[in-house]
This record gives sequence, C-alpha cells and structure tokens, in this order.
Amino acid sequence: MASLPVAQVLGLVFTSCAAVGFPDMSKELVMGNRGPVGLAWASTTTVGSLAAMKTCLAAAAPGWLREDFLLRDPTIDAAIGLTSNVNRRSKRRKNRARALGIARKGKEEEVTQFDGLTKQVLSSIPKCEKGQTLSVYRFLRDPYMSAGTTWGNWIGLSVTLLKIFDLYLLYFRHGKLSVAILTIVPWAVCFFVAVVMLRRNALRAIPVRDAAADVADILEGELPTADNPGGYRRVLLGTPVNPRQGLIWKLGWILIALSCVASLAANWLVLYIQNDKLTKHWMACQLFWTLARSIFFHFAEEMKPVPAFRPRRESLNDLPGADKEHIQRLVLGLAKYEMHFHPRGGYSYGQDLLSFESMELFLAVPTTDKFPVESLCGDKTQPTLNFKAVLGDVLLVSVSWLLGSSETRFDLYDCCIVAVTVNGQPLIIPAARALASTIGANAAQDTEMGEDDIIFEKGSENEGPDTTKWVYWIPCSDGTWLEAQSDKSEIIGSRHVEIFTNDGLTDHLQLKQKDWRISLRRAEEVGEVVKCLVIAAVGWIKFGVGQREPSDGSSVLYCLLGV
Repeated sequence: MASLPVAQVLGLVFTSCAAVGFPDMSKELVMGNRGPVGLAWASTTTVGSLAAMKTCLAAAAPGWLREDFLLRDPTIDAAIGLTSNVNRRSKRRKNRARALGIARKGKEEEVTQFDGLTKQVLSSIPKCEKGQTLSVYRFLRDPYMSAGTTWGNWIGLSVTLLKIFDLYLLYFRHGKLSVAILTIVPWAVCFFVAVVMLRRNALRAIPVRDAAADVADILEGELPTADNPGGYRRVLLGTPVNPRQGLIWKLGWILIALSCVASLAANWLVLYIQNDKLTKHWMACQLFWTLARSIFFHFAEEMKPVPAFRPRRESLNDLPGADKEHIQRLVLGLAKYEMHFHPRGGYSYGQDLLSFESMELFLAVPTTDKFPVESLCGDKTQPTLNFKAVLGDVLLVSVSWLLGSSETRFDLYDCCIVAVTVNGQPLIIPAARALASTIGANAAQDTEMGEDDIIFEKGSENEGPDTTKWVYWIPCSDGTWLEAQSDKSEIIGSRHVEIFTNDGLTDHLQLKQKDWRISLRRAEEVGEVVKCLVIAAVGWIKFGVGQREPSDGSSVLYCLLGV
C-alpha cells in the first residue's frame, strides 16, 4: 500500500492542530468582542474552528440548555449573560448557581449571570441596602449619544476581501471547484453576517434611528431564598437590552456554526485529493490568514455594547400606574423563583396567586381583618366555605424584601391571605396556614425518642406532594377560628370548616401537632402569625400609595400589591 505524500501528512497534522488551536481567540471573535467585523475574521482560517463552532452553538442555545449540558463558558457569559424562564421546572435547578436578579422582557426570567452591558449599567446605580427606602431608576434615551459605527470597522472588514484570492488559487489555478467553494463559503457567510451587524449598528444598546428602545425591567440584588434572608436590592426600569441577546445574533451564530462544519469538511477533502501542490498552496493560505487574524486580534480595539441611555432616580410613590405594574410583575417573578427553592417544595404552591392577571382580580376585592362567622353556609354540623384564591408566603416574602422590611422569611413563613366568598360576595382576609403531613408521626419517629421530645420546626422538608396538605386558620369576628383543610395542595373550591375557640384550637393543635408535623402548638401562636402579617402590611402600604386610600385599618392588605 502506497504511503501518503509528505504534503498530505503535513496537511493532516496541520488540520488536526488547527481545528483545536487558538480557542480563546476564536471565541472572542465569534462573540463579537472585537466588533461585528471579528465575525468575518474568525472564518478566514480553520484555526480554532472547533472552538468557534461550539461557542456559536452554545451562544445560540437557551440559557437552561447551556447550563444543563455544561456548555457554559466565561466568554459567552460575559457577552450575553445567562438567563432562564422562572416558570421552568427542573430537577437540576437546586444544583445550579443562585440567581443574581429577575429580568422581564415579555416574560420573567431569572438571571444567573449578567452580561457586560447590564453590569456596566448596574455599576452606575447605587445599591439600596436593607432597611433603606427603595428608589427606582428609569433609563432614558440620551439625545447626545452619537451613532457609533466607525470607518475602522468597515476598513477591517474590507481587508478580509483578500480571501477571494483563495478562490482564485484553488479554482482558477488548480481547477478544484468543490475545494474552493468549501473554503470560501464559510468566510462569505460570516462576511454577510458582519455586514448586516454593522448596518444595523448591532453593538448599540438602541438603534440610532429607532425611537422605540429594546428594553427590559430588572430587579437585582441579594435575592431572598429558603436559606438566605436577602440583602441589598436595585430596581431598574427600561434598562437597555444587550443586542447580542437578540434574534439576529442567534441566527448569525447558527450560520457561523454551520459554516465551521463546511470548513472542516473542506480540509479533509483537500487531504483526500492527495495533490502535493494543491495541499501546499492551501496550507500557505491557512498560515497567512492565521497570522493576519492574530495581528487583527492584537490591534483591534475591544468593543463593548454602548448604552444609549442615562439613569434617572425616581421615588416609588411617585411612579405612574404603568411603572408600578412593571414592578408588580418583577415581584411575582421573584416569588416564582423562590418557590423552586422552598423547603415545602414548589408543588405545594400550585394554587397560590403568582400571575399579574389573577392579582388584579384579587386586589379588586374588599378586605377585612375578621371573618363574619354568622354568614357561614351549610348546617351547623358541616359548615362550608368557598375559597377563591390564596396569596402565600413566597409572594409576601418577596414584597417584604423589596421594600426593605424587617420581616424575615420565618416571620412570614405561615402567613397567607385568602379570598373567600361570603353570601355571593368575595372577601379578602389575613390568615395562617401550615403544610401538614398526611402520613402521621410514627413513620419518622425515632424508637429511642419519646413522643414529647419530637419537635417540628419551620423550614423542615416533607416527603412529597402525595403526603402533605394545607391547613388554614382564619380569625373570626367573634374571637373564634375557622379551620379548613386542602385536598393535598388544592384548596380552591368549597371546603368544610370547623369552628374552634382559642382553648379548643390549642387542644386541637396539641393533639394533631405530632401527626401533622407542624411547628404551631397553641392558638396564641396562630394569632401571632396573623398579627405579624397585619403589622407587616401596615409597613407595606407605601407600596401602593397614590392608587387607593384605605377605608379602615384592615384595608392595608388591600394595598399590599396595589402598585
């Protein structure tokens, strides 16, 4: 069997090394860190083509896919950040890095890593520490921001037109049309993408001729979770969105990834032909463009997205209704994020109000701090109560953190607000609730531990959705308590209720506490839960100042999210 000519052996070695060589340079260029012109330069040679292909595919993929399939890369994260939908459920979620903020542009997303543009924006905004009055920052178009595509970008792009010489050499000199096409097409595709990017000013945070900005709302800070009470926070409205997070860049990266495949195919085709002269000329072109690309990368200025905005500080109470709605949606997004990390499990909150549209209906209902017990439906032995909606602790904790309130997650752990129907009229009432076990205490009891020593504290985990139920306690106008139980986690609908006096509720809790595995043991503790919620709501009323005036003391709950 004849051995391969020396040129083919050298070509094989060069191709193998070139495909994996200079990965950092290739990633920087295809991510646009040297401007859109870098896209064209990235494809002038096969050097680093594997890194470029992987980077482009990862950059075009959704954030959750990058994280689940270990495609994260510091270069990609710095260029476009890392976000995922807060509504998405995943078994791997608890193993991921915790979110740095909540962003909303059409839908709520948790932000695991902010991109360079957003970091630049955030660095210009002071932090609002816990206990400080919340300030909101709005970004306005800067009328003095100049159009920024320089002639240097076009000159750098024009230099890559020398790549046409490869076409002349491979086709007109050697007559190998297939090799010439596979060599030139990747560059042609990237050249076209670069021209489109430059024409659209695709590294600007807002198109210069476009008055409608591509913006997002951001809630950033040390977010509260099950094991973290949270810290500082910042609210930014109308924040400029990094253009590289847009569809045009994703389409460009997909095209570039496909072109890299064609480039690698061209390399192997050259070796298969086994033409010494052709292989030498092809290698010379590759070496020339590798050197030229390195020179460009060294001297080209690093380009970062420029925010054509300037921030303006505004008081929360002075915001118009539309902006307060934006903050509402951010808080709801934060509550959804918290739910995934809650010790009770996200499945326990399936019927809690966590959508803006449902919240609007909730806020339109009158409130009271006591339930009118005389209006109960049904007979005296089996009274029923119709539950319409529940606002739970994850949302209450989110509001408390945003406003810098002193209440912690455990202060509000058993708090809730329920919407019930009384004589055909809906009514909102503060209440307490606990997630109770349905499998009894014996399954988890240590045989060497006495029953009196069993203590179930807040924050304990449970065995799953089929082994738990919610137990609600609603204060009544005559000083008694209503107790209602859910079917697993479902409480909405007509539920049988029991009426307890304070002493009766204490005896009842003492009897059920070990079977239910809850921390509440006395009626006084249940009363403290409701009292904590009412006191907290008094502090939160500023969140809705200017929209509704409370008609009585209990109406502070009415303003809880009435922004």
